[in-house]
Amino acid sequence: MRLFVAAVLLMTMALFSAVRGEERIALAVANPA
Repeated sequence: MRLFVAAVLLMTMALFSAVRGEERIALAVANPA
């Protein structure tokens, strides 16, 4: 569930960045182990 929420947040942030015409891409990877 946490991974799904994180994925949705990343997609939303990427969409807003694309709409605003920004050229930045962020990739966040977390390993809870």
